Amino acid sequence: MEKPVSWEDLVAHPLVKSGWLGNLVPEEGQVDQIITMYDDVSDKEVSLAELKPFLSRGISRSSPLQISDIGTVPSSDISGSPWGKADLNGDYSLDRGELKLLAEALEKVDVNGDSVVTDLELNQAREM
Repeated sequence: MEKPVSWEDLVAHPLVKSGWLGNLVPEEGQVDQIITMYDDVSDKEVSLAELKPFLSRGISRSSPLQISDIGTVPSSDISGSPWGKADLNGDYSLDRGELKLLAEALEKVDVNGDSVVTDLELNQAREM
């Protein structure tokens, strides 16, 4: 049986400390406060039920980017990468370089610079 993960170890993990997962990143002196917020049974061990709310705090519940294979036209090629032309090496995932290029392309489409690409902005970009 695997040893349970402690809240102290979880909060100290570099990925968690980065905040990239959407979790709260405790400042110095706030670790106990953060742990108290999520350790529902006060056992100092992370359960799956406690982990989900901790990791998803701050993450939007509606995905701003969705990829779907539903509704493809009969003539479309569904064997390619879901990332299309953004997946330059065709490995079905986006590496750092590809993500950087995609972000730069989206920034150009975001005409008003509000970090939201609207249908209108997408349509304007297609017309160029």
